[in-house]
Amino acid sequence: MTDLAATSMSERLGIPGFSPQSTDDLLLISGTDPHTIYVINRPRPDDKHTIGFGLQPTGPFFFHGIKWETSQAPEADSYAMFITYIIESPEIQEIICPTLHYSKVYRPTPEAKAQQDMCIPWGGAMYAFGVKVPDQDGIIKIVDPIIVVTPLSPVSADGRNGKA
Repeated sequence: MTDLAATSMSERLGIPGFSPQSTDDLLLISGTDPHTIYVINRPRPDDKHTIGFGLQPTGPFFFHGIKWETSQAPEADSYAMFITYIIESPEIQEIICPTLHYSKVYRPTPEAKAQQDMCIPWGGAMYAFGVKVPDQDGIIKIVDPIIVVTPLSPVSADGRNGKA
């Protein structure tokens, strides 16, 4: 996939509504409870798009992706993270990730905003995923943020936490 988002922090600072929250600008989620994440598109004059992720529909938004810090609970490695994306920008068509399970885009009611579900397995990993957005000519482009999964419990050689 081609990254259509800006490549440097200085370029990103010129985006209206951009609010850097950390050095790597990833939305931090934690634990094992399902999360709802709001997704926005910030079109730019150069016809590139910057996709933002937030825990509230009004932000703050993070523009490089999502970071999940798993729980330290002994049973934490038994759970996956379930995310419901609420698509706040109607031009976003769908969120895709060939290595993860995700649903088709749906509307729970005719008045509701588009939504999509994704399941992220436990364990240290980084996933590239794509957000489909049309450019000014209607050609579908894929913007590719990342999902980083960071186990907080000790991990053994087999990729599980320290349990036997």
